[in-house]
Amino acid sequence: MQIHQLERRRVSRGACLLAWIARWWAEIRRNRPVRRLRIAETLAIGEKRQLLIVDCGERQFLVGAAGNFLTTLAELKTQEISS
Repeated sequence: MQIHQLERRRVSRGACLLAWIARWWAEIRRNRPVRRLRIAETLAIGEKRQLLIVDCGERQFLVGAAGNFLTTLAELKTQEISS
């Protein structure tokens, strides 16, 4: 009988721990700032060189990257995005 009660306590402790982790994770997700910046697509064009399409809110930009250097090449219009 005592072994059964001990197993029940382990299960209830595990369930309590799992519930606490779920509440903690939900709180972290709720308080996390919304990300507005996202890399939509990348294209390698050479050694340490690439083109990126970057989403920023409702806008998209074509960005060139080479080594430690980034530059905005163009802002993409909606008809360019859907093509």
